[in-house]
Amino acid sequence: MTDAASSLERFISEASAREKGLGPERRRDAQKLLAEIKSKMARLELVVVPASAELKLDGKTLPSPLPATPLELDPGAHVLEIAASGHSQVARTLELKPGSNTTFRYELRPLGEKASIAANSTPALVPATAPATVSTTSATSRPGFFATVRGRATLALGAVSLASFVVAGGTGGAALSARNSYREACGSGNCNQAQYDSGRHLAIASDVFLSVGIVTAVVTTLVAVTAPHERKLAFAPALGPSFGGLALSGRF
Repeated sequence: MTDAASSLERFISEASAREKGLGPERRRDAQKLLAEIKSKMARLELVVVPASAELKLDGKTLPSPLPATPLELDPGAHVLEIAASGHSQVARTLELKPGSNTTFRYELRPLGEKASIAANSTPALVPATAPATVSTTSATSRPGFFATVRGRATLALGAVSLASFVVAGGTGGAALSARNSYREACGSGNCNQAQYDSGRHLAIASDVFLSVGIVTAVVTTLVAVTAPHERKLAFAPALGPSFGGLALSGRF
């Protein structure tokens, strides 16, 4: 889910930077999809003492100092590791719900000092043997469709499909413009082979992105309407000399 949001944000930014950019309607569609994805993501704010402690989330080291804004994460279980010189190293598992806003406060104890726990809400931690405070607000009482593997796959595929259609439209328009310019130049006896080749390449790119958009739209529909129990799915881009799409593996 975070990957889909990052890819869509990057696409909107890059498309806006181009000369023609995105049309108002396509921009609204892309931003609406991005907002829907972000509404299902979990947000985590970390407050750790000492501030110099090294934090790792799911094995990846977090920047120090921490960002001023909460971390945006996929819903589900995340492992947080905390370490600091002269203190005991600890690891905690945080269970984050879709659309939740969680604040996790933790104070490391110096080596040799007995640990105690203080929590002002039910902590989603395993085990809870050190001083920690966890407070969570959730937009939903139970995991929804987008918290499942199918839901996340549907969002990711939908983002890819939308982006492919937008790019196909842009490259298709550029190809038509190049073709018209080439014909006008040829009409005056000054044919430009480079202009012809450019238009041809743009037309091929438009066909490829259109194929990717169609295939991913179909796959998105199939993933969304499969049986409600969760399945493990994997998908990857697949391009050929005259087609494009995504290869989906898994059980439906």
